[in-house]
Amino acid sequence: MKTIALSLVLMAFSTAFAAPPKKLSSSDLQKIVDARRAALPAVDRAKTARCQPMLDAYNKDPEHGDEQLVDAARCFSDAGAVAAAISSWQVVVKYMPSKPAAKEATRALGDLYERAADFPRAAEWDENYWAHYPSEPDAKQVLTRAACIRFQLGDNEHATRDVKSLRGDAATLCDAIRPIEMPKRAP
Repeated sequence: MKTIALSLVLMAFSTAFAAPPKKLSSSDLQKIVDARRAALPAVDRAKTARCQPMLDAYNKDPEHGDEQLVDAARCFSDAGAVAAAISSWQVVVKYMPSKPAAKEATRALGDLYERAADFPRAAEWDENYWAHYPSEPDAKQVLTRAACIRFQLGDNEHATRDVKSLRGDAATLCDAIRPIEMPKRAP
């Protein structure tokens, strides 16, 4: 019985001090970034043509065009126009922080930056989502992605802070999640 208890204590102790996920080398990271950006689907120009009038409507009357801006951001994202979607969602966050669309924008920005292989910004927006909307059903999952991105980038200080917020274990948190990886090849 004492042996089992001692084994459990040693196992818990070793797990608590196990190494966090491995940092990617700068050359591996650059290869992944280049491959992810090259694998982005082409922007659907026909769809973006439908998005522009929404953005124009917002720009003509920003005081009353909140819905047009949100619709334009969604439209650009669906069309694969990542940069235009990011710009639109950032305006939503900046000028409509107390509106419900700010939550959607904050969540979308993490995904869009990750899609664009701008991993530090993706982690930052995922952390912002957790900070502002911790009770959302997907908030823990989003912060977990941020922590795993931070570990892969070698930013252990921010990653450890994220893990503490999750009350998780740095040694196992990212076992199944590696946000920064080569894109999967199409079959």
